[in-house]
Amino acid sequence: MTDEHTGNADVATLQANLGLRKLALLAATLNEQQPESVIITSSTLAEAYVDEILRRLVELRSKAYGAFELLMVKEVRDRFYVSWDERLKWLTKGFQVGSQGSRVVQELRLLVELRNSIIHGGGALTQMQTGKLQAQLALERDLRRVLSVEVEGGRVAMGSDTPRLAVLIARAFILDLDSAARLQLAP
Repeated sequence: MTDEHTGNADVATLQANLGLRKLALLAATLNEQQPESVIITSSTLAEAYVDEILRRLVELRSKAYGAFELLMVKEVRDRFYVSWDERLKWLTKGFQVGSQGSRVVQELRLLVELRNSIIHGGGALTQMQTGKLQAQLALERDLRRVLSVEVEGGRVAMGSDTPRLAVLIARAFILDLDSAARLQLAP
């Protein structure tokens, strides 16, 4: 069965379906949106999806846990959502869902870096992004290659295609993770 709003085969979670629908709506109204808003919304939808998958995986696995395991999960649960590195670590190493090194994940991480420059850097690379020269140069190169973003004097300048690319990256990430999580979440 194909979803009429997203054009995709059934997805494993309601959250994925909602995220894909919102991304489709965002894509349909790109010309009416501020580019920064598209970047923030796209990355936030991907983040909300990851958080929901983590929540569901913990809930599903917790059914088989004893008192000790339940206490451990309770103690570390908040760490799952602290950063993208933590989210991806728990997905890949804790639940064997997805791969931190996949192209889709790497592109999403670039989208998150762009979002961070907008939110935390006021449209410029943040101190964390400029702390190591080699990493900064790699980030600038990858932003240009994947998201059509130029960095000039630390300021990010989005290309006309950047919002569309951001939506495509978030969509690909949700579909990829949904596919990987499907086996873990199956009844």
